Amino acid sequence: MKETEQTLAGRDHDDGNQDLPWTLSRRPGNWAIGTLAYGLRKTLRKCTSVVTFDRRSFRRAVDAAPTDALFVLAPSHRSYFDFLLGSYLCFQHPELGIPVPHIAAAEEFSNIPLIGRLLEQSQAFYVRRGVGKEVREVSYKLERLVARGASVMFFVEGQRSRARRALPPRRGLLRALQATGRRFVVLPIAISYDRVPEEGAFEGELGGGARPPMSLTATLEWLAQMARDEVQLGRVHIACGAPLTLEPSTEVQSLARAIVAEQVRQTTVSSFHLRMFLGHAEVEGVDEAWLAAALRRRGACVLESDLEAPHLASPVLQQSLRNQWMHWFHGDARVLLGHHVAVRDHLARHQWLDAGTAEDVRDVRVQRVVEALFEPIALDYALVTHQLGEPDRALEHVSPKALVAAYPAAHLPTVGDVYAALGERGILVEAEPGRYGWGPAAQEIHVLRAETRAKLRAPGSLRSDDAHAMA
Repeated sequence: MKETEQTLAGRDHDDGNQDLPWTLSRRPGNWAIGTLAYGLRKTLRKCTSVVTFDRRSFRRAVDAAPTDALFVLAPSHRSYFDFLLGSYLCFQHPELGIPVPHIAAAEEFSNIPLIGRLLEQSQAFYVRRGVGKEVREVSYKLERLVARGASVMFFVEGQRSRARRALPPRRGLLRALQATGRRFVVLPIAISYDRVPEEGAFEGELGGGARPPMSLTATLEWLAQMARDEVQLGRVHIACGAPLTLEPSTEVQSLARAIVAEQVRQTTVSSFHLRMFLGHAEVEGVDEAWLAAALRRRGACVLESDLEAPHLASPVLQQSLRNQWMHWFHGDARVLLGHHVAVRDHLARHQWLDAGTAEDVRDVRVQRVVEALFEPIALDYALVTHQLGEPDRALEHVSPKALVAAYPAAHLPTVGDVYAALGERGILVEAEPGRYGWGPAAQEIHVLRAETRAKLRAPGSLRSDDAHAMA
């Protein structure tokens, strides 16, 4: 058994125990935590091939923690499953030394019949998002938990990333913890999925649709689909990054960014993600083995998955899956494509790691992979700049969602980036949240249109007709 891939749940996990006796034998937690663990154990066996965790990364982080510090678990947030998996790991493996955490959950969960109450009994407490100031009841709750020496879990991104891109961190809960005056060790945790349970809903949202409300009915419908074997998520992997200290003197903004950077660093790539990319991008001269090796040379952890890649996948899903791992080629993109405005802006917004380049940056296969990864982004930049209309008329599409509704193949997060970039240049101005109009520098749109017309190609790159000597 590999310590870096120890099984936790799923069809391939066999610990020799029946579910109910196993649940009753676990000591940490109460009846509600046990009930959720029992249900999750059965659910994961039905809808995942295997759930693994990197035991060595958790042991290393716990061993490095100061003895007087309380644990704060900070997982990445790609699915509602994240709420359960972090607690499940602590419940199943108390020898790791991390108490089952108290979870900061969005207030909307409290309104779901049965589920809201069950989560509360399972050590969840509810917080309002986007308040922008201290909420005293949350501060009181944290003070009581800290006084008891409890561990806490919260999502520094604030919400699930619909497109698997790391979101800018929120700092409110970190400041509230800091205000208690105690010392904490923050464990940045990456939970990596082949596919997420909410994939269909996310595609709708990324296509410009409204976010579906959380409800008991929706949960029951998903469970019914799972019971009919209509949900196959493939592989899930959990890994812990380097522990980070939070104390009264800590600069919270820097800490928040460091948490996200560690989550990104520990996010794994599976062979499913690579098959999806190669099955739709058709990068000449590149196969799965070569691409996996190229990622490992850049520091990525690449794991095997037996999940079959579908022959048909929407552009939204394809880009979301690429977002999970394309950051490992950011250093190469800076060298090869840094002259292009779309690439420069994307890297400025989304380069969480100090990504260098591997020794094979001049390999034509690297060039082709980088071009294939960034071509959809460049196309979306060109689409936005050319479809906004003329500055002497009303804006054609007043919001990113409006443009994506008209051009469904565009990727909403990238389109949002372009609107933000135009706002920073003064070409657009945000008249109200999410709605734009022409700004004082509107005429500069013509300059940007010319820049986005540039071909996304590495200077001096080899093309298929003159690359016969490629290894």
